[in-house]
Amino acid sequence: MAFIELIQAKLNEGVTVGEFLAANKVIEEGYVSQQKGFISRETAVSNNNDVLIIVHWESAADIAASQEGFSNAEGVGPFFGAMDQSTMQLNQYQVQ
Repeated sequence: MAFIELIQAKLNEGVTVGEFLAANKVIEEGYVSQQKGFISRETAVSNNNDVLIIVHWESAADIAASQEGFSNAEGVGPFFGAMDQSTMQLNQYQVQ
């Protein structure tokens, strides 16, 4: 079965959508898309600077392995620095 990882957060004050998207692209291309079990990833930003990232994975184990190494990924500082960590929500769903 496939799984969906859903990340939601607000951009930090003063961070532009363009700055966030540039940092997001580095993480997506340089780390997330290279992980075992990765299927696809979509990013959306609302008019209120709410960020929604949807990542499709082959298994829950693939999500866990990706998350384990994420903090050491190149570009993670600017990616996390663009988002208000106090608003970040991370959830996993099994596709039915």
